[in-house]
Amino acid sequence: MTQGEKEILNKLISYINSHGGVYSEWYSGITSDPQQRLFVEHNVSRENGHWVYHNAGRDHSARNIVSALINNYGTDGGSGWGNASTTTVYAYRKTAGTNP
Repeated sequence: MTQGEKEILNKLISYINSHGGVYSEWYSGITSDPQQRLFVEHNVSRENGHWVYHNAGRDHSARNIVSALINNYGTDGGSGWGNASTTTVYAYRKTAGTNP
């Protein structure tokens, strides 16, 4: 993992830790359109939900970061790994209204 990837991972972990819950209560993934993915597809509340995203710059960096969130920290996450345009890593705290 590069230094830049570690920095983004640390920002995401810091956000998750500051907004409570255990890691398994959070979902993480990668996308090319975080607004669409979070607020439409996952149905996260823009105003009341706990969500965060960072652009990793490159698709393989985004995959490295989300892989660490899922495999090392235990967040929930999807199996889709996107394409060259999916450079943004996101995470949100799951609720009864989110998908999943």
